[in-house]
Amino acid sequence: MPRSGEQYKAIKAAALDPDEYENTEYGVKWDVSDELTVTASLFEQEAETESSVAGEGFVQQLNVDGFELQVNGKISDRTSVSFGYSDMDGEAGDGNTAYEVPETMYSLFIDRQASERLSYGIGLTYQDDSLIKQKSRAAEPQPYMPDYTRIDASLSYVMSDDTTVRVIIENLADEDYYPHSHATHQVSVGDPMNAKISLSRSF
Repeated sequence: MPRSGEQYKAIKAAALDPDEYENTEYGVKWDVSDELTVTASLFEQEAETESSVAGEGFVQQLNVDGFELQVNGKISDRTSVSFGYSDMDGEAGDGNTAYEVPETMYSLFIDRQASERLSYGIGLTYQDDSLIKQKSRAAEPQPYMPDYTRIDASLSYVMSDDTTVRVIIENLADEDYYPHSHATHQVSVGDPMNAKISLSRSF
């Protein structure tokens, strides 16, 4: 894959070299019912990427293996669930713990049909702590992004056969969290509590 998302201080031939990936995955899918599906998989990824930290480029080799589980569908006439869980083990080419590979991640969202027109939902997303990318591991202690749990909620009302209004509230507890990083001095900050309102109509 061609490199993307970097900040190029100067264009050099090596900066245009593609990132290389090799993925292997074994999975199984089980239709528990017509409306509920469970999938599970074991995966392994080998990657060789060139990253830029503080304007300097370096090649990072990465091996990640793990397990993933997903459950989607209805668990009752009025209740739907969407659940995802992953457990990963990341190792850099030098044998140290890989950057930006949280060991555990999971998400759960439950939607309840309160009436023929009204439905509401609540969910959470969790991400384990992970090391921040840096050119050298000399810094002690190693800088990392802390784990976090984000809570979201939703409300949906069918105004007519073809018109629906939805309200989605993200980060209900107004949690401070940091989902990604580019380097020790460039860590992305998650959105504070916010609400989105949408009106959709089919025709």
